Amino acid sequence: EKLIGKSPAKGSNQAGPSAEMSIALEHEDTDVELVVWVVPVFEAKKDAQIPTDKEDLLNGVKNNIVRPFHNETCWWCHAPEDFNQWRSLAPSVHLSVGFEAIWDKSWEPFYISRREVPLFDERFKQYGFDRIQQICELYVAGYKFEILDNAFLAHDGWKIPKKFYKNKEADTVQNWVLFNYHFKDELQRKYQTTRT
Repeated sequence: EKLIGKSPAKGSNQAGPSAEMSIALEHEDTDVELVVWVVPVFEAKKDAQIPTDKEDLLNGVKNNIVRPFHNETCWWCHAPEDFNQWRSLAPSVHLSVGFEAIWDKSWEPFYISRREVPLFDERFKQYGFDRIQQICELYVAGYKFEILDNAFLAHDGWKIPKKFYKNKEADTVQNWVLFNYHFKDELQRKYQTTRT
């Protein structure tokens, strides 16, 4: 019942999609606009109540219980989601597009898409450049990135520097080499472009 495309039950505080969003998500025609819908992501202090709606989330931010995801570890990884612009959007009972984001080479968004998007490259293992490679391919392929309003994800616990698993740095270096010296070249050949 909490899936996009489902209408909320009467009296619930769950936002349902606008008519336009429902139609766009259900439409599987390959001639349709290339777009993915980005879900802004946040982190709540460990064991804090996870926000249930945008108003609750913004109160958590105000009370220093919630903050944008990877705030201390990789704030630039979610910068295109533009928290200040997102929070300034008027509350609504519908899930809708708030604004279009500009792609950035370090962006790691979570998103909703149609099935036709380029697939994740499974050569990227563990940590680092895993989501970046897929969003980079979406950018090179010409996709737009629309930030959803009245939708968000929340991670239980704040991400803290140096609190990752033991081999994170080695995995990141390995994926960095794969991304910069193999994957990007492959994208340029696949899409016949210099864009990456």
